Amino acid sequence: MAALKRRTDDPKVAALEKELKRTKRLVGDLVTGKELLEMRIARHEGEPPFPKRRSNP
Repeated sequence: MAALKRRTDDPKVAALEKELKRTKRLVGDLVTGKELLEMRIARHEGEPPFPKRRSNP
Protein backbone atom coordinates (compact mmCIF):
# COMPACT_ATOMS: atom_id res chain seq x y z
CA MET A 1 0.00 0.00 0.00
CA ALA A 2 2.87 2.36 0.76
CA ALA A 3 4.25 1.83 -2.74
CA LEU A 4 0.98 3.03 -4.24
CA LYS A 5 1.02 6.21 -2.16
CA ARG A 6 4.61 7.04 -3.05
CA ARG A 7 5.01 9.89 -5.51
CA THR A 8 7.60 10.03 -8.21
CA ASP A 9 9.86 13.00 -8.84
CA ASP A 10 9.48 12.68 -12.59
CA PRO A 11 8.46 16.09 -14.00
CA LYS A 12 6.47 14.42 -16.77
CA VAL A 13 4.28 12.68 -14.21
CA ALA A 14 3.79 15.93 -12.28
CA ALA A 15 2.79 17.73 -15.48
CA LEU A 16 0.33 14.98 -16.40
CA GLU A 17 -1.20 15.02 -12.91
CA LYS A 18 -1.61 18.79 -13.12
CA GLU A 19 -3.27 18.49 -16.54
CA LEU A 20 -5.55 15.73 -15.24
CA LYS A 21 -6.70 17.92 -12.34
CA ARG A 22 -7.37 20.80 -14.73
CA THR A 23 -9.30 18.54 -17.10
CA LYS A 24 -11.41 17.08 -14.28
CA ARG A 25 -12.24 20.58 -13.08
CA LEU A 26 -13.29 21.62 -16.60
CA VAL A 27 -15.45 18.53 -17.03
CA GLY A 28 -17.11 19.22 -13.69
CA ASP A 29 -17.83 22.81 -14.73
CA LEU A 30 -19.32 21.64 -18.03
CA VAL A 31 -21.53 19.03 -16.36
CA THR A 32 -22.78 21.58 -13.85
CA GLY A 33 -23.53 24.06 -16.62
CA LYS A 34 -25.36 21.41 -18.62
CA GLU A 35 -27.52 20.47 -15.63
CA LEU A 36 -28.37 24.11 -14.94
CA LEU A 37 -29.34 24.65 -18.57
CA GLU A 38 -31.54 21.55 -18.53
CA MET A 39 -33.30 22.85 -15.42
CA ARG A 40 -33.86 26.29 -16.97
CA ILE A 41 -35.18 24.79 -20.20
CA ALA A 42 -37.53 22.48 -18.32
CA ARG A 43 -38.78 25.37 -16.18
CA HIS A 44 -39.30 27.46 -19.31
CA GLU A 45 -41.23 24.67 -20.98
CA GLY A 46 -43.29 23.96 -17.84
CA GLU A 47 -41.95 20.48 -17.29
CA PRO A 48 -40.34 19.03 -14.19
CA PRO A 49 -36.58 19.62 -14.30
CA PHE A 50 -35.69 15.93 -14.39
CA PRO A 51 -37.99 13.12 -15.42
CA LYS A 52 -38.53 10.42 -12.83
CA ARG A 53 -36.48 7.37 -13.57
CA ARG A 54 -37.81 3.91 -13.48
CA SER A 55 -35.95 1.63 -11.16
CA ASN A 56 -34.60 -1.58 -12.59
CA PRO A 57 -35.99 -4.76 -11.01
